Amino acid sequence: MIRPVIQLLMLKRATRFTKKCLGTEEVNITSDLLVLQNHLKRLIDSFPDKGFRRDYWLSPYPEVILYTLLRTLRPRTVVETGVSGGISSSYMLQALKDNGCGMLYSIDLPSSRYRYRYKSGWMVPEHLRNRWSLIIGDSKKELKPLLINLREIDAFFHDSLHTYEHMLWEYKTVWPFIRWGGLLISDDIQSNRAFHHFSKIINRKTYSYRKGPFTYLGVIRKS
Repeated sequence: MIRPVIQLLMLKRATRFTKKCLGTEEVNITSDLLVLQNHLKRLIDSFPDKGFRRDYWLSPYPEVILYTLLRTLRPRTVVETGVSGGISSSYMLQALKDNGCGMLYSIDLPSSRYRYRYKSGWMVPEHLRNRWSLIIGDSKKELKPLLINLREIDAFFHDSLHTYEHMLWEYKTVWPFIRWGGLLISDDIQSNRAFHHFSKIINRKTYSYRKGPFTYLGVIRKS
């Protein structure tokens, strides 16, 4: 179980970052979020790959930030690329549930390392799945058709292949479909210069949050 003082620290930091991005810190945190955190920690601790456990639980702040961002934005449609176990997906789905509206559409190309034992999104609690549509496939093939079908989205979260070419392609592909005031969110923006270069292309301010020695979460608001 996560200690209450750690949970409180997570929420305070996430709320401050959300205020920077969206100009408000009026985030109504529900007790269900704390239950979800402890649920996920139990699953992470039970995972056989010790590197996975260490790398994630070293700092779960970005996932809490995803929650506070979506609680504040109150999106109807969110698109995510890269799911893996479904930790980030769970936080976003909890936000949608607590908001009482919204759907999350996720695209994932499972890693061959865990494909046969652990399916994409295996950590996502059953009670959150009614607001979730999971597409198994390569975002290069699945993202554009999904966006065309949805027509407009409120938020996008990149957490798939972290190469310069792929990240820049996803940003450029999704940006025209994000509504005015919506968010482009990206994990691991320190991997290369794609996020920085994209922000220059569209001439928008960026917000970044450091979650570990070399890992950053980046946010751009379409405004």
